[in-house]
Amino acid sequence: MPLVSLTSDYGTKDHFVGALKGQLYHANKDIIIVDINHEIQPFDVLSGAYILKNASSTFPAGSIHIASINIREGNSRILIIKRQELFYVVPDNGLICLMYPEEDFEAYAVEGLNKNFTFQELHQGLGNIIQHIDENRIEEIAVKTNSYKVLNNIQAIVMPDLIRGSVFYVDGFDNVVINISKALFEEFVGNKRFLISFRQYKIDSLSQHYSDVPEGEVLAMFNDAGYLEIGMNRANAAGLLGLQYGSLVMVEVFE
Repeated sequence: MPLVSLTSDYGTKDHFVGALKGQLYHANKDIIIVDINHEIQPFDVLSGAYILKNASSTFPAGSIHIASINIREGNSRILIIKRQELFYVVPDNGLICLMYPEEDFEAYAVEGLNKNFTFQELHQGLGNIIQHIDENRIEEIAVKTNSYKVLNNIQAIVMPDLIRGSVFYVDGFDNVVINISKALFEEFVGNKRFLISFRQYKIDSLSQHYSDVPEGEVLAMFNDAGYLEIGMNRANAAGLLGLQYGSLVMVEVFE
């Protein structure tokens, strides 16, 4: 029986999530459905890509991951993506390239959906898509393609003694995630002293846990996804520090 995850910007106030699940169960009553997140901000493809990538990577081989985020963008086209034994069903709006900028996946464009499909038509179509993926019959409903929308995440700018990064995600605890990976940081800093600065705040060390600093104090650490994160022990970092999407965060090195 297929294991299917759902990620969307539907929210939970309206009927859309329930209607989608109903159509999936209608197609296969033995399906196993896991909700990843339905509280993605409307049209926020970048946050959706970050959440789906980091959640889906923990699922077993053969699992199928549906993303309905900013579904109307991308020529109203649905893609089936196969990557390392995981399958994704996503709109052609750049989400998959934000997840995997190396484009190390196989892409198939689903055929048979009306260009101006309704949500009901989409949800009915998804049930059929899941069935074909589970039965290894993708090419009966989709054609392989190398043409899809590409979106690129804003990259940190590396200078001789400075990295200019920015906030690209604020999590549910109001910690802010910076587009500076652990690999980039370690390669850039090496054994040198460093200073992480944003607004009027400066941090000269990395923490392993939030409890490494006193309650209410600011800290920097690398999160489980491997990105630099600014937080506070038992406090709202984004609000109290005045950080939001796009806010500048710099890493300087000193001899």
